[in-house]
Amino acid sequence: MHPLFRTVDAFQSERFLPAFMVTDKTSPFPKSARIYVPGSRPDVRVPMREIILAPSRRPDGTLTPNDPFRVYDTSGPWGDTSFHHDVELGLPAIRLPWVLERNDIEAVPGRELKPEDDGYLSWKHAETAQRATSRNRLVQFDRGNRQVYKGKPGQRPTQLAYAKQGIITPEMEYIAIRENQRAKSRRCRVTPSVSNTRVSPSGPLSRKKSPRNSSAPRSPVVAPSFQLTSITLSSSR
Repeated sequence: MHPLFRTVDAFQSERFLPAFMVTDKTSPFPKSARIYVPGSRPDVRVPMREIILAPSRRPDGTLTPNDPFRVYDTSGPWGDTSFHHDVELGLPAIRLPWVLERNDIEAVPGRELKPEDDGYLSWKHAETAQRATSRNRLVQFDRGNRQVYKGKPGQRPTQLAYAKQGIITPEMEYIAIRENQRAKSRRCRVTPSVSNTRVSPSGPLSRKKSPRNSSAPRSPVVAPSFQLTSITLSSSR
């Protein structure tokens, strides 16, 4: 189901959660603003687009205000007014602190740049493209401060590997917040406050399935523990 048509209850029940508004006067989306829904830690901030709804007019002529409606904001850093908006500077490495704190990767020298990396047969072709004045001019981005990493011996730094170990990562929490903004999170078996911690494999990782025709109501909430279970089960199919 398209996120725009997800249960209204899930979005409206999010009103009790704080969010940080980012005013964007130049936004191409009128009557809306970019906001950030916070997670369990300061560096987990999920961008959303909050649409201001017009009041509803009742038969007697009175107006009833409507709560703002939140949807995905897929503009990435470009939707943030504090972003440098320079394509040659690249995108911020948002996940880098999350990756480094798990202490299962190490920096490596990497390899030298090759003309094939940019789609050219030789350096002569690449140099000619750099001197071009057309819109297809080859631009070398400044990546001097970017480090190359690889997994340490015996380590598998992937979300699948963490899920199999029962670890809920900030990435999983981020996705869970984006999918339903932690609506009704008080009903979740595992709260988002346990990022990068372990949960019992007998809980969210249980492979026992409910009967197909079960009459039990299904929760619209996508908890981090559900993300962990989904990652693990999808790998076994």
